[in-house]
Amino acid sequence: MRIARLLLTLAFIAPALGAQSPGAESFVRQTLQVMPFYHETDRREGLRLAGEMRGALLRLADRRQLNVVDSDSAVRILAVGGLQRPELARAQEVGWVTRISRADEVLRAYVRSRGDTLVVRAELSLVRDPRMREPLPTVRGVGREATATALARAVVQARAQMDLLRSCENHAREGRFDAAARAATQAIARSPNAVLARTCLMRVAATQSVPADSVIRLAEWIMARDSVSIIATTLRAQAITAIARAARGDAAAARSRAVAAWGRVLALRPDSADLGAEAVESFLTLSRPRDALAALDSVDHLNPSEIRYPRLRFRALHTLARWPEAAALGDSLERVDVGFAGDPNYALRYIEALAMRGDTIRAVAKSARSVTEHPEDGRLYVQYVELISGENAAALTRGLARFPSLAPLRVVAAQRARARGDAGAERSALSQALVADATLGPAYLRLAELWYQEGRPDSALVVLAQAPRSGEGTMMLRTYLVGRGLEALRSAVDSVPDTYTHAVAFLALADSVDSGEDSRSLLVAATLQQARAHLVVGASGRQCDPIRVADSDLALASRFLERGVGQGSAATELHEAHAGLRSAVDEAARVLCSSAG
Repeated sequence: MRIARLLLTLAFIAPALGAQSPGAESFVRQTLQVMPFYHETDRREGLRLAGEMRGALLRLADRRQLNVVDSDSAVRILAVGGLQRPELARAQEVGWVTRISRADEVLRAYVRSRGDTLVVRAELSLVRDPRMREPLPTVRGVGREATATALARAVVQARAQMDLLRSCENHAREGRFDAAARAATQAIARSPNAVLARTCLMRVAATQSVPADSVIRLAEWIMARDSVSIIATTLRAQAITAIARAARGDAAAARSRAVAAWGRVLALRPDSADLGAEAVESFLTLSRPRDALAALDSVDHLNPSEIRYPRLRFRALHTLARWPEAAALGDSLERVDVGFAGDPNYALRYIEALAMRGDTIRAVAKSARSVTEHPEDGRLYVQYVELISGENAAALTRGLARFPSLAPLRVVAAQRARARGDAGAERSALSQALVADATLGPAYLRLAELWYQEGRPDSALVVLAQAPRSGEGTMMLRTYLVGRGLEALRSAVDSVPDTYTHAVAFLALADSVDSGEDSRSLLVAATLQQARAHLVVGASGRQCDPIRVADSDLALASRFLERGVGQGSAATELHEAHAGLRSAVDEAARVLCSSAG
């Protein structure tokens, strides 16, 4: 009703606001709408100060470039719409005003009185994109006229960037990113504290091959001046996510930082379905499905008809192996979401959820339909073979003939060989699978285990060193390596120092997959035991070479101790053991190695 009443007055009020007909001058000359200012205690004082602004701006600005619409016009427009407190206008109501006044920019302010001094915090925003805001420096003045003049100077200084900002946006829209960056840089030179020009520059940087750290620095500079800038907050989260995806070593910290960055985005705009979906998608690609579910719980009620949310929830439930919930949600999406029902990626997950829930008949039926609907998708055929393998052994033979280079089908063949107890055939099938697809993490683990069971840990280590170190299988790889390292450590013999070699190798490889205090402490313990064994052999045999090897062992242990092995008594014991061995090795070297040079 309020919108309708406003639109009815458009034809009568717009001419009085100085609106211009389209033409060459209207492209250059911009219109600034001054909104009524909010005063924390004296409403009239805020309105009066806003009323002073038009005259102050017209005295200082170039009238050929700027047309100023005073706040009284906004008061009249909002009164027609039924709003009696125009200084409290919300974003939608400001939009009504700017549509009628044909404004390009909006000035809003918050005013406080401190004795005779007026303190003003104001911001300039763009009508074409209200997310683009320029926070102005805080202005202090005695009296309305002096305060309005000081604020007008701040507006003029901030507006020095506007024509170049428009150039930056136009160049970026047309794909001329170098020209856009130059325009933004020139705008910043004119207005050194420009937030709007830096926002355009940041957007350009985010679309080009600019290091993510540079985008983050720009975003954080903007956020320090405009803490609710959704553009800067979002681009920062995207850049941090890119870093987390490429992280090696302590990837958990990088992923946690990305989750926190997206949490800040959602706190600003929980109502945005696009940002909500992007945040949850980022959590899933970073292997943080629990964070994805938590984010969905906080935002999906604000967009109940958003179809992406239940799809993302289904993926998170599937990743977490919450099969009953995933299957139930899949049942619902199959009925109401054509995109879900026709997507082979969702079909794979849904069929697995049905099977794991124990609904084998429906899983087989859905699998058969999916193979028919997507005859060229070998993944669906592999899944189909797995489901019916107990009933039709010929399906595997047909599948290998049809998809000879399909890695998952080779994995199925390996599973069949394992069931028959044919270790040689299993190794051969797994090797062929990894030749076809080097990303099959579980296949590396199984192949390594076969070599390990045959008493060939060196071959197992060669295989595991080639395993992928990203994605959902990372922790499984690391856990396997730690387990094998501990087993080798327990079976090592002090009188044969080389028996510790495999323990150290497995634990070092585990630490290289994802370094943590636990893996480093285990690696230090193994290396210290190896050093002790070399020391015992060297001392008992009066030999220098084992002492030198013990010295190298301690140097390795020292590097991992420096990187941190946690706190508490266990860490203290490791440091003390290292110090004790270092003293003993140094003494043995002095006695046994001095004559050897």
